Amino acid sequence: MGFINIGRRKKPETDDADLDFIGDTSALVPVVRKERHAFAERLIELGLVKPDAVDAAIQEQKVTRERIGAILVKNGFLSQDVLIPAILAFKADRIATERVNSSRVPVDILDRMSIIISAETDTTIYVGTMSDEQAVRNIIAEHYPEKEIVFVAFLAENLPDFLDRMRRANSFLEADEDTRPDEMLDRLLYDALNQGASDVHIEPRGDSYAVFFRLLGERRLIHMGTIEEYNTIAAQIKDRGRMDLAERRIGQDGGFQLEHSGRFVDMRVATVATVDGEQVIVRILDPDAVNPSLDSLGITRINHWRRGITRQNGLCLICGPTGSGKTTTLNASIRELPRFSKKIYTVEDPVEYRIPYVGQVSINPQVGLDFPKAIRNFMRADPDMIVLGEVRDADTARNAIKAADTGHLVMATLHTGSIVSALSRLRDLEVDAYELRYMLRAVLVQTLIRTICKACEGAGHVGSHICPSCRGTGYSARTVVSECQSFTDSAEVDRVIEMTSPGYKASGPMPWPEMIDDAIDVMARGDTSIDELRRVFGSLADERVLERGLDPEAHALKIHQLR
Repeated sequence: MGFINIGRRKKPETDDADLDFIGDTSALVPVVRKERHAFAERLIELGLVKPDAVDAAIQEQKVTRERIGAILVKNGFLSQDVLIPAILAFKADRIATERVNSSRVPVDILDRMSIIISAETDTTIYVGTMSDEQAVRNIIAEHYPEKEIVFVAFLAENLPDFLDRMRRANSFLEADEDTRPDEMLDRLLYDALNQGASDVHIEPRGDSYAVFFRLLGERRLIHMGTIEEYNTIAAQIKDRGRMDLAERRIGQDGGFQLEHSGRFVDMRVATVATVDGEQVIVRILDPDAVNPSLDSLGITRINHWRRGITRQNGLCLICGPTGSGKTTTLNASIRELPRFSKKIYTVEDPVEYRIPYVGQVSINPQVGLDFPKAIRNFMRADPDMIVLGEVRDADTARNAIKAADTGHLVMATLHTGSIVSALSRLRDLEVDAYELRYMLRAVLVQTLIRTICKACEGAGHVGSHICPSCRGTGYSARTVVSECQSFTDSAEVDRVIEMTSPGYKASGPMPWPEMIDDAIDVMARGDTSIDELRRVFGSLADERVLERGLDPEAHALKIHQLR
């Protein structure tokens, strides 16, 4: 790589082979080679990213010297699942330089067989090796039965660093007396990330402690250990989260970042002072988890939601209980909008996932910054769109309507379970019907249900072994079930407002498919079970299934027979 040294300037540190540097009379200026531009142009030609996103990434690259693909993924314009196949199609040997930070395959096997896992997506794992490919294929398939195995170039010089990362990220449960205390926390958090946990709960219990992971919405006991082990891990978490190590009488909040598979994952920490000791809860805010496209979330009538959020002004609502995926849908909606040509502001409590090129504000009661004050601030800052993390009170609701009425698009969340109850909630918050009838654009109500594991078809095991994909539960992912309706004129809104009137009696089915019916459709396709519908909807699931002429027990029997 050629460069000209001007004065005492040094060659910038970079491991990116696609950057070159030329000199002028003032400084070293990074210049992108044709190959880099060719890859960016290829992404545009394939319709994977828009030109303005690539232009911004190239400008950012001149400052950070990161790869174009990494910048596009970080900024949410491209997913890792799309980037990896694009790299392979453009320059296959480049994939060998990608990084992963964890593996299901034991480190001793990786070392003995000289295996490097270069990259991983939801459906495919990319492997380099010096050993017999068929033998390696059998090993990888045992630990990744749900993934396609693709062999890529093996770079021997990368093997020591790869094995070292795998040892440091080795399973928390495999720790022994030789494990250094400073490795315990990393192992615990990497375990949580590898299993797809959204939260880690660390709870002291007198002379012992318990670790729970929240997986697919349910808490699961992962580990029991000594109180000495708890003290070490709790102290490390509080230290990294910049919290007071000595204070155990009141709850505290903190946070830190952890690198995982080439990206940084935010860890939000909260402590709760209980009679048994200080419980530590770590919320895992993985940007990849909330970076999908709207089309991939499973929202059945997504065209109605898009019809609302692409209007120039008005109010769009995302509704559902806590943990129903509202934040993911909200972020996917924002990322689909033109963030360069439109100015978007969000106010949240707190900001969880960062979205580049969006003005995000966390409320701060200590200085008097609440939702209404933030909205009033946004109104003086030339907004096109305002996003509210939650409409909690009448003041916030009134300011949201005022913003929508003055020519802005407002997107907000509500904790309600149906379209009708969303409007009832707004009425309770002193929003008049005449304001809604002209401002309401779309309402989306959603929740999450678990989907049957494709690797074991819900059985929980593959042969005589526990299924590594679902870890014996029979469920390996979640999908959105929803009801959604857009409104093009005031008469349509009036019909819904009428349903919120006291004593209103429905004379027929709703004007839109209800959420429970959407869930039954998912079950009828074989993607979930009647047991899961019962868990989420209770006895209503059986009633609606029977009304649809389906046999709930037949669906339950099929899963039980597999298990």
